[in-house]
Amino acid sequence: AIRQTICGSLGLTGFEQYSIFATELGKSDHAEPLDDQQLLTDKRVKGDSTGALKFFISPAKISSATTPNSVPASLFPGYIPPGMDEESYNRSRQRSSSSPPSSRANTIGDRIDEKTL
Repeated sequence: AIRQTICGSLGLTGFEQYSIFATELGKSDHAEPLDDQQLLTDKRVKGDSTGALKFFISPAKISSATTPNSVPASLFPGYIPPGMDEESYNRSRQRSSSSPPSSRANTIGDRIDEKTL
């Protein structure tokens, strides 16, 4: 239940497809995933209101007998659709209407607005 809660709070469905590791800020090597009992123990012993307990979640190692559920490439930062160069892709993207005017100044035209100087 705790594994499902952790993954669910991150928007990850299929919680059994993920490994959860205890971690610290700056740690990049995560050797042994925690089982459900270790998760509960860490929560009980190390969990506090300051956020001292940290977990690293990654897709579980999948045996060759199963097929992985791959993440679509379009969800990765910097993805550019096939047949489109970066400049065309950037022109096709709609800018957020909440962008501050200063970030849109260079898209309005070549004239310089005295108010933005």
